Amino acid sequence: MDSLVAIGSACSFAYSLVMTFLISDDPSYVHNLYYESAAVVLTLVSLGKFLESRNMQKTKGAITALIQLSPDTAILADTGREVPTSQLKVGDVVLVKPGARVPADGTVTQGESSVNEAMLTGESLPVEKAVGSEVIGGSVNENGVLYVQVTRTGDDSTLSRIIRFVEDAQGESPDLQDRRQEWPVCSCRWSWASRCWPPSSGPSPGSPSPLCCGCSHRCWSSPAPVLWGWQPPPPSW
Repeated sequence: MDSLVAIGSACSFAYSLVMTFLISDDPSYVHNLYYESAAVVLTLVSLGKFLESRNMQKTKGAITALIQLSPDTAILADTGREVPTSQLKVGDVVLVKPGARVPADGTVTQGESSVNEAMLTGESLPVEKAVGSEVIGGSVNENGVLYVQVTRTGDDSTLSRIIRFVEDAQGESPDLQDRRQEWPVCSCRWSWASRCWPPSSGPSPGSPSPLCCGCSHRCWSSPAPVLWGWQPPPPSW
């Protein structure tokens, strides 16, 4: 897209520049200027890239906040030893003290407490947990002591999957049209535009801007360049 926008804007500006020097010979060439078309399209594209960049920065901040939810260490219930969270295995039983974060997804085997899952599920009120209840890694244990048997670790945990989904959504760029269809569509639009003005006579008033024809595959998603690129016919009076 960037190449087509750059080529179309440059061609539109170059054509308008040539027409500007020919206005002294024929004042009707004033209708063949397309400076505004190039300026509007470049402005809209730059604005879109700015908004996309700002959203990507917000997404990176959200990913960083999610990563920080996972505690660095966990307490094994059988030995009382504190180990890194990355060393936990499925089946290990960990001790979660009041005010601590749950180190991994698991099932409560002993104890009762309220768990705050607002950072993960958006639930504003703490959720009561008892024996047999499932807990999510990264949630905060409010008041009681819980013994949790780990059921998922590493990339299989809920927190890791949420982070992976956010990263995938950030990296994906939806393609509105197959690249193999761009050049045939552009060629057809350019052929249609060429019939509006022969090379000997130049574009007639009321004909579409060549910039819009060169970027026809994006006109459906951004109608503003089409509207500004269209040159109205001169008044009949």
